[in-house]
Amino acid sequence: MLATVRMKRLLQFLIPWMAITSAGWAQTRSAELVFTYFGSIRGRVFRVGNECYVPLDVLRNVGWQCEEREGTATVRVDERRARIALRRIADQPMVPMTELLDAVGLQGDWEPGTNRLDVFAPLNSVKYERGHLTVDAGLPVKSALTVLKNPTRTVIDVTGAKMLPITGLILQDGAKITQFKPNVVRITINGTVPNPVLPADAAVAKSFNATLGVTSDPATIVTKGEDEDPPQGGVPVTTQLDPPNNQTFIGPQVQAGPLTAGEDGPTIAVLTLRLSRALPAAPTFRHPEPSLLEIVLPNTTIDLGEGAPSIDPLAVESATTRMEGSNAVLSLKLVRPMGTEISFAGNDLQIKLLKPSIGDGRLAGKTVVIDAGHGGHDSGATTSGKELMEKNMTLAIAKLASSQLIQEGVTVIMTRNTDEFIALQERSEIANRNHADFFISVHINSNGLDSTTRGGITFFHLKDPISYVLADCIQSQIKQVSGLPNLGVWSDGKIYKSGFAVLRYAKMPAVLIECGFINNATDRKRMMTDDFKQNIAGAIVKGLKVYLGQK
Repeated sequence: MLATVRMKRLLQFLIPWMAITSAGWAQTRSAELVFTYFGSIRGRVFRVGNECYVPLDVLRNVGWQCEEREGTATVRVDERRARIALRRIADQPMVPMTELLDAVGLQGDWEPGTNRLDVFAPLNSVKYERGHLTVDAGLPVKSALTVLKNPTRTVIDVTGAKMLPITGLILQDGAKITQFKPNVVRITINGTVPNPVLPADAAVAKSFNATLGVTSDPATIVTKGEDEDPPQGGVPVTTQLDPPNNQTFIGPQVQAGPLTAGEDGPTIAVLTLRLSRALPAAPTFRHPEPSLLEIVLPNTTIDLGEGAPSIDPLAVESATTRMEGSNAVLSLKLVRPMGTEISFAGNDLQIKLLKPSIGDGRLAGKTVVIDAGHGGHDSGATTSGKELMEKNMTLAIAKLASSQLIQEGVTVIMTRNTDEFIALQERSEIANRNHADFFISVHINSNGLDSTTRGGITFFHLKDPISYVLADCIQSQIKQVSGLPNLGVWSDGKIYKSGFAVLRYAKMPAVLIECGFINNATDRKRMMTDDFKQNIAGAIVKGLKVYLGQK
């Protein structure tokens, strides 16, 4: 029996190698890997079909953590991790690069007609308003600032980055953005910038903030092209970036109102806002607090009508408006936190409020699964000397959260209560088998480098509006007590195309909390304190109560 198992294990790695060998070395070609700001990597890089094979030390040289074991490699890219079967080419183990990129939610593109694979950092968002520049990318990029004359303009070149159709843009004060070169995104700020200097930590970083002062140019709105206009005809508006108050639009203002109620049932309420014509840009929404929804309508004036204050008493406590520059802001005070979907029906704006199932609206009597991330041989994020390990920190917080929830009358199920390894899908299945009301996974963040990146994030799965509400409720409490920067609520689709496994398989509202960065000295010092752990545990309890509408 043992011999049979060994033979099967051998064949797992022998068969792919035999397939490459049988293809013939004539089909194995020397290749080139162009990687973000590192530039061209040649030698010991091969192409077989549409796959690019690279040695592990190439990945280590670009900052990825790699561990080789029994014919496989475990590769960690920031908080993303993948296990990939190695192939043997030119007498050394090789990683299939495009397969690895797909596993960690990144992309590589073969340059047409060549054997060059380009891997650039996807640009998630760029925001420049009132002198503040924020850049967020999917991998570290290299940024440099130059002041040019005739005409005067400030140029920030982000090397190693690539703009995508989903890149979120808010650009004011004469700012423009272009894909200047295949691996360089250029941000141009026209006019004189009083403080044209990037901070030191922006030289090489995944994200950075810079205060550049205020330009002398009038405000403009910049888009990437006509194909980026918001879709019409009932497709949800997905942008969540706040529009600037001083955008300049051509043409008369849109007239909005009245606001009327449509369907109102146990799971959904629908409101319709009449618009005189199509909006000149996408509306956006924001949650200053979980039960307050604000919708910002560009270049619009608004009159809700006489019935608006009691438009939908089962879902909305009150509806009010105000102006921010030329933009109208519709504020809906909800009865309790709800999911939101904004779409168009012709010119009219439809607001769907998705009501989470909360039973009696009380935490007592609910079943909550608390998942302490990692465990056993999987230590998770660690300090360089492994003095601190994510698996120990998450277990400590999970136990405190369990204790506080039990005192509230909650049935708590721990996916692990000791230092043991639990497979990712099994963690979710524990919750599914027990018909849990909530699944909460606790983690500690790291980007694998000495970093200035700080703060906490709560993730929800892809575009799930109900789990978004839960994440928003918990993160709104964490930011009040953690003592760390608030990085907000993120979709796990920002990290992996298919999201996190523990959230993907959960059949109930589920979130994953990244408490802070273990590789940041300030975050680490704070997370090591007893009151931090107690506060995070308490924030989870309070966040669940806010979600349920429990006063």
